Amino acid sequence: MAGYRRFRAPTTDGGMLADPGWDEQLKLLAENRRSRAASQVRWSGVATAELALSARRQVFAKAAAAAGPAGGFDAETPLVVSGHQPELFHPGVLIKNLALDRLAKRAGGVGVHLVIDSDLCRSTSIVAPRGPAERPTHESLVYDTVGVATPYEERRIGDEECLRAFPATVERALAGLIDSPLVTGVWPAVGQAVNGPGHLATVLSAARRALQADWLDRTIELPLSAVCDTDGFRAFAAELLVRCEEVREAYNAALADYRVAHRLRTPAQPLPDLAQDGGGRVETPFWVWSNASVERRPLLAERRHQGVILSDGAGWSADVSANDAIARLGELRHTGVKIRSRALATTLFCRWLLADLFLHGIGGAKYDQVTDAWSQRLLGAAPPPHATLSATLRLPIARPTADVSTPAELRRRLRTLAYHPERFVERDQAGERTLGWLDRKWRAITLAKTPENAAERHREIVAANAALRSAVEPIRAAAEASLSAAGEREHADRMIGSRENSFVLFPRDWLVERLVAMVPIG
Repeated sequence: MAGYRRFRAPTTDGGMLADPGWDEQLKLLAENRRSRAASQVRWSGVATAELALSARRQVFAKAAAAAGPAGGFDAETPLVVSGHQPELFHPGVLIKNLALDRLAKRAGGVGVHLVIDSDLCRSTSIVAPRGPAERPTHESLVYDTVGVATPYEERRIGDEECLRAFPATVERALAGLIDSPLVTGVWPAVGQAVNGPGHLATVLSAARRALQADWLDRTIELPLSAVCDTDGFRAFAAELLVRCEEVREAYNAALADYRVAHRLRTPAQPLPDLAQDGGGRVETPFWVWSNASVERRPLLAERRHQGVILSDGAGWSADVSANDAIARLGELRHTGVKIRSRALATTLFCRWLLADLFLHGIGGAKYDQVTDAWSQRLLGAAPPPHATLSATLRLPIARPTADVSTPAELRRRLRTLAYHPERFVERDQAGERTLGWLDRKWRAITLAKTPENAAERHREIVAANAALRSAVEPIRAAAEASLSAAGEREHADRMIGSRENSFVLFPRDWLVERLVAMVPIG
């Protein structure tokens, strides 16, 4: 897979992936600032460096409006940026938030965490282990009602009682496994957030922010929706919308190259192509919905003279002239229309126009190799490089340490007992009948095989194996018992030792101590 890198989650408990290393990330931040200043790429006629300054000013203004003044920061302040859906994710994702803050402080800048609220809220639960450590099960723990999948930006709390009772739900599930999971300590912040606008994304983020206070976090946090409602983002969007046909061609070509390199046959991997209908409309890398209908749809565009006609494929449409596209997109927003970037467009904007260093997890790092190729084809240059961070932390639950072989080893042992039982027979302890069958099998397997004797030779070996199995039955029974024990232990490891367990299940001090130790910059 020439030109593509592999990123794998650490397999060991406490394992960390930082690519490049910490010192190199700080150097990369400085290099990205220099390369942006020299970039010849233009967006809606505006140079990258100029639009980046404008976009950053607007982001700081949004942050000040949302959470009070972002004191001491301006458009020249170094920015480290990351983002994720507002979920109760695993600690391997949470490590980005700590690194975001520490890298920014070391660079004399600030971290910006984008809450990706344009994604659909598909689940309102987490999975947790339950039961004895020797034979645990998985249980789905619900924190809100399940509803129609809508963007997090629009998803309101459905059941406040269920949400407020969530810590007790977690404690019941973890009884005997984890004492005082951190959900009990951070959930009061959720209760306070419930009294606000009532968005699920806000309350889930409040739980994470309460934990981040433990490492004196000063990260600016903004929903992606707020960033998409800035003129800096609209200048970026206008460039892609006016060039919609070129954008689609470059986007799909980059995906095609990725699929060939990775031998992917499914057209939806790693992402679906941008489609084109028979009427000349092409799918763009944006979503659209409105206050009137929160059903998220692909934003379609059709080139017309000096502009484009935008539509959602369900009746809504709007003319956008290339000469005043930024203002026109702003007007549409005032009428309740919401245009939001999809995954690759989000990181394209962040890496070109917002971040001096963008932090990806493993999944984002994989798909953003498509972004690099797309940008190269469309703009003649790839966006400034990003860093990749992830970690593996498993719940600190003591599990049985019985000295058993792996299931694979034991299955091989049982197969050998079935087809080569003579290897387990002690001749000096064997009876006369067993010794007779050992000799018969030896004669059969040492007899040179010919077409004439093949069938008889095979029958003799099968008969000897059947007779000898009774002699090794205790060994076989012990191996079966060991296989069962090993299977139970493997199952317990999957249930308890999953790296996907939510951060709210961990003990608070234990988790923070390990996260801080894994990011050796301050």
